[in-house]
Amino acid sequence: MADLSLFEKFVRTQIGSVAINRAPTEDELRAACDMVSRMMPIDDGDKENLIRKLQAALDVAMDVGIVIEREYEPWLAAKKRNNPNMQFFYWDRYALYLEQDLQRTSGVISTIDTVSDRVVDRAGDPTIPGALHRRGLLLGDIQSGKTANYIAIMNKAADVGYKVIILLTGTVESLRRQTQERVDEGFIGRSSKAYLQRNSQTIKKGVGSKDSRRFATGFTTESSDFKTNVVRGMNASLHNMSTEPVVFVMKKNARALQNLIDWLKDYNTNNQGHIDLPLMLIDDEADNASINTRGDNDPTTINKHIRELLKLFVKSSYVAVTATPFANIFILPEKNEDMENDDLFPADYIYALDPPTDYIGSNEVFGDNAEYAKSLITIDDANEYFPYKHKQYITINGLPESLYSALRYFLLANVARDVAGDNAAHRSMMVNVSRFVRVQEQITNLIVEWLYEIQRDVRHYCMQSEQIACKNKNMRALRDMWNDPQYCFGDYKLAWEDVQKNYLLSSISAIEVRTINQRSANWTIPNIVIPDYALLRLVD
Repeated sequence: MADLSLFEKFVRTQIGSVAINRAPTEDELRAACDMVSRMMPIDDGDKENLIRKLQAALDVAMDVGIVIEREYEPWLAAKKRNNPNMQFFYWDRYALYLEQDLQRTSGVISTIDTVSDRVVDRAGDPTIPGALHRRGLLLGDIQSGKTANYIAIMNKAADVGYKVIILLTGTVESLRRQTQERVDEGFIGRSSKAYLQRNSQTIKKGVGSKDSRRFATGFTTESSDFKTNVVRGMNASLHNMSTEPVVFVMKKNARALQNLIDWLKDYNTNNQGHIDLPLMLIDDEADNASINTRGDNDPTTINKHIRELLKLFVKSSYVAVTATPFANIFILPEKNEDMENDDLFPADYIYALDPPTDYIGSNEVFGDNAEYAKSLITIDDANEYFPYKHKQYITINGLPESLYSALRYFLLANVARDVAGDNAAHRSMMVNVSRFVRVQEQITNLIVEWLYEIQRDVRHYCMQSEQIACKNKNMRALRDMWNDPQYCFGDYKLAWEDVQKNYLLSSISAIEVRTINQRSANWTIPNIVIPDYALLRLVD
């Protein structure tokens, strides 16, 4: 049987030389598949699935967005013109990683290139003499690619001379760990954990597999936030590291930020109490915890720490990143100079990103004349189990059938993606019905029990005939949903008995249930992390 993943890579390579900076036509896709199939034969069903998948994946574009800014002097384009041999080592290997590993189209990569250039340009030239202090905001829709954009900005910032990069995530450790993993893969190029543990063998990751001549240094890891004793044990300071940039990925935790500030002051400042290396501080989820909600004489702790970090550096550029910018924009200072000189107001620029054309967000589902409004299903059986206005001590005795139906759909969606050979992206389902931790825990327990029964029954019956297997109520419910035309599984032209015997068990056996909230900070979630919900997800 042909390796479908390798087959797809060959087809993408062929298409890249034919459809340059545009989406390929169906005829071009078929011609590329036919050419590759001469070397790697695949059956017609797999070929048709691949063509549909590539049509959706390659017909994705992304605009460069718009910017509101105060007057400034552009510098990056001029520096490129005056230095034609200027190296963009970090960006070049990240672009290669986007293309080869994340399978982004050339159009999307070129837009990320342009956007990151524009943001770094507005962040300020870190090589100019004297002080530099810039404040900006990067605005993008939820789950629309902001992380890919700010990792691109980190790579470009390293190339133009920023030596210290601090990335602040949200307040939850699981989000910080997830982000650290993506930074290791998309920017640093190696395992930060192995480096800080002084592992003699460099463990290359992501971009490091594309070009391992240089690595940024991560002072945080996928398993731990900044730890002063680890860095002190290495006798490390910002100045005695290599010429490569140093990276901190930190959650907005008062103690961790204070530890970083203390270490920076004790080991890295000059006689004037400042650090003369250029800093870029990227504040992800900048509307969360970063805003000062008190008077300037008594700022909130996280806001105070961020401002103190920025003031430690002679050159600093602050880039706030958020999908909900209202708190950041509507800062109301007593005086105009307070806003411009002392808080985190984006006084220099606000850059609004456009989502890619395949993005489906709240507007596309809930907005006026929403394109996907027909995808919504009105649920009328939930209030009996968890009333809209409930207290934290409510007892949950069961789950509504609408939720069980959604859970079954998620299981079969995993089957469908396996049938289509779509194994590149994470898969997760969010169940968000209460803000109370105690209620979440009860819902989690009920879903865990249900999932155990489903997986048990599939193990016992999947190799039986359809007639025998579907005497079991769980198997019968899965079969009926697969065959129901409203769910579109018929598009895969796969009979239920084939699904039951060849796909079902392997597709659902790795699924786990996790609860993510402020108490569950020790769990790492590889895809999407939003506090206060029960989550059903596929573990990779």
